[in-house]
Amino acid sequence: MYNGKGYNLQIKIKFFAFYKEKTKTKNTIIEMQQNATIQDLSELIIKNYPNLSKFKNKFIFAVNYEYQDYKYILNDCDEVALIPPVSGGSK
Repeated sequence: MYNGKGYNLQIKIKFFAFYKEKTKTKNTIIEMQQNATIQDLSELIIKNYPNLSKFKNKFIFAVNYEYQDYKYILNDCDEVALIPPVSGGSK
């Protein structure tokens, strides 16, 4: 995914549950530019894994084990978990 043009952040993406099934991987490293946000990462994930596009409005991101919104600015070596929405519970 790295094209050698001005990228200087390495972000580890971890996929869980059906996201892992759809991507056929548990994790990957994505190269991004400085000041990239979760929004930018979301768009790049869709570009690299188009079969996730119908779930993009349900993406939940945790960065280094803390939930973050789409405005969060990523840092080099961040570990980002893409967590599927949770449903169910008691009646």
